Amino acid sequence: MIEDDDGLMPPGFNGDEFVISGGDLKYFHYEGEFQFEFNILNSQLLEEVHINFYSPENGLMPVINNFLKLLRYTSDVPTLTLRNALCLLDMPEVVTQVPMFIGVRRLELDYETSDLSNKGLLMMLQNIPFLESLVFVEGIKMPSDPIEDDIWDPLPPCFLFPLYFIYVYIKKGDVKELMGVKVLLENAIALVEMEIYFSELVNKDIRNNFCVELLKLPRGSRHCGIYIRQ
Repeated sequence: MIEDDDGLMPPGFNGDEFVISGGDLKYFHYEGEFQFEFNILNSQLLEEVHINFYSPENGLMPVINNFLKLLRYTSDVPTLTLRNALCLLDMPEVVTQVPMFIGVRRLELDYETSDLSNKGLLMMLQNIPFLESLVFVEGIKMPSDPIEDDIWDPLPPCFLFPLYFIYVYIKKGDVKELMGVKVLLENAIALVEMEIYFSELVNKDIRNNFCVELLKLPRGSRHCGIYIRQ
């Protein structure tokens, strides 16, 4: 694991960038503010990347290029986890430069709440054509009356095939979360399983009402099963 820490710089740091020789490296975990560039050599065996972004005090603009460069090294990694990175993805300077993630099969978004109207998130999904599993670790939301009704047009190719599994964490059981689930269910044509996990803070009545409304939602896939966890 690499962290931005002025007091501890791991081998490979030359003052401007980290140079990492992949070799047998299968797992890469970065936490920090993207103060430096990364150059990962021989990363063919890399199986999983976890990026945990800390927002820098001097703003987001200075770190955009470093963030994008690291993202490019993840394009062939089967499992990609992004934590707190949606604020970067939604920046106009980033949206137009999001790379293609040809090798990614599983995407985990670990954020306070993933906004399904986030243009950067949608662009990223557009660029993961072979995504099979999509995990929203800290929940989702979708405005009940979105300003742009066609924001999910065109549909990300993976929602037509092969996306078969979606995990959603429900924090409140409110309308915005229900609308988010609705968008996912309607558009994931090849979906086989959606797993809903309720926070222990959601009381029984709210949970039951949410489930009642959930079962009324249209599904793009006739073969999709919904599994409730709590």
